[in-house]
Amino acid sequence: MTRVADAIALKRANVGYRIGTFLARLLLRELGTGTQLHRTVRILAPSRISIGARCEFKEHCYLDGRSAKATSITIGNEVRVKDSVCLAAYGGEIHLGNHVLLGRLVSIFGHGGVSVGTHTMIGPGTVIVSTNHVAFRSPEPFQEQGFTREAISIGDNVWIGANVTITAGTVVAPNVVVAAGAVVSGELESWSLYGGVPAKRIRSIEERPAGLVTFQRDWGWRG
Repeated sequence: MTRVADAIALKRANVGYRIGTFLARLLLRELGTGTQLHRTVRILAPSRISIGARCEFKEHCYLDGRSAKATSITIGNEVRVKDSVCLAAYGGEIHLGNHVLLGRLVSIFGHGGVSVGTHTMIGPGTVIVSTNHVAFRSPEPFQEQGFTREAISIGDNVWIGANVTITAGTVVAPNVVVAAGAVVSGELESWSLYGGVPAKRIRSIEERPAGLVTFQRDWGWRG
């Protein structure tokens, strides 16, 4: 009975991916071979969104390509996007390199431009915002005082933990680890671990010790 239930659930999921991928192929600016989107993925301004090959977008993701730019969201090859991720250009642009992993509930706002390098993984609940509201003592409420835009650059092979906030103007060098819950701004140095509020350098990243036992994913492409 358990195997039958598992088979039924998998079949239902596969149908959802087939429907979503078919619609995306009709609408998106570009969709690479082998890429799959679940039917619950919501897409706005699809003509400005380009997705590479062998990517996966799980349930309830939100892609908003509205921008003056011809291509506002560009996603490389073999990118994995978990459930309920939000990528919103908001007049700017978002670029994800190859082999990027976005955990559940990640939000990236591209007002000022956001670039994420290859093999970077971003933990669940992380928020990356390339804009900032200004706040002055004024008769105007803060909502109406305007905002600034500053690009965010995240390098190759960066590991960002869960529930991190990355603010406008941040530059993260390649090979950086950011601990869960950190609030990041400024420039982060390569081969370093950062953590805290605000995030500070804790230590350098050590070389891999001999004899360390590690494990690889073994439950298939979806997981």
